[in-house]
Parts: sequence; structure tokens; C-alpha cells
Amino acid sequence: ANGVTVTGNVANTVIAQNRLVGLSDYGVQALNANKLYLGGNTFGTAGAIAGGNNPTLYQTERWGNASFQYQFAVPNGTYVVNLKFAEIYYSSAGQRVFNTVINGQTVESNFDVFAAAGGAFRAIDKSYTVNVTNGLINVQLFSVISNPKISAIEIVQGQAAPPPPPTS
Repeated sequence: ANGVTVTGNVANTVIAQNRLVGLSDYGVQALNANKLYLGGNTFGTAGAIAGGNNPTLYQTERWGNASFQYQFAVPNGTYVVNLKFAEIYYSSAGQRVFNTVINGQTVESNFDVFAAAGGAFRAIDKSYTVNVTNGLINVQLFSVISNPKISAIEIVQGQAAPPPPPTS
């Protein structure tokens, strides 16, 4: 199966990052971590990443020619899925644009990491509340221009905080 079985205290955080083992254990046991993803390739850099709570997470990525996905087996419930990005390959906006789908729902259309982060080697996180009823969180990335990519995925039990009110 192309998934990972998560056991233990799911109230803790799972981070899937694209290091050699494919998964960092942040208080949760993971089985078959090398089967966490389906498709894609990895790339990394030693370049410094600005921003993010753990800049080294953004120094590697999984990318795919047309699409790829991650699958996480989790107990039914409400989760926050934090997708972590930094453009570590391209040097201007418009060179990589893709769509992101979580459990069949498009959560980002025409996402350009470089444009959203304000440049290369800058971390940007996107958070989504996901209600799981089938025991699975499936994150898919589909190409619009060039190759979709992701640096890390963080899954936390609970709901995302509402965005701050606009300032005037």
C-alpha cells in the first residue's frame, strides 16, 4: 500500500519531509515511511532558507513531472494540514505553478511558490482544516507550469486558527 500507518498519540505532530527516510518522527510512530508518497523525485540544496520555524525542512523537496501524492492513514477526525514550501530551484515567478488537492478538494489553484513567498529560498506555509471520515489524508499536487513540489507536510489534530482580522 502507498500509505503510512500512524499509531500512538496523534495529537502530536507528524511531519513528512523529503529526507532520505522520507519521514521525521515528531512524537508519532510511523510504519512503511518509505511508502508515504506515490510518484515524484527528490532535490535538495545547502542554501539558507529565510523564514519558517525549521528552515532545514525547506532545503529538500519532492517534485513530480505531472503529479504526485502523499497518503497518510489517520483516525477519523479533524486535522490541520500544513503544507511547507520554498522555491529552491527556479529564480523567478511563473516558472513553477501547480494545483494542490487534499482529500479530493482543491485547496490551491495556480499556486506559485516563488510569487507567494516573495522570492526564492524563502519559506511559506499554507494551512488547511481537513475533516477525515475515511481514515485517510491524501495530498495531491498537479502541474500547471513545470513540476509541482513540496518541502514538508505537517499534520496536527485539531482545527486551524482563523486568519487575523484585516488591519486598516
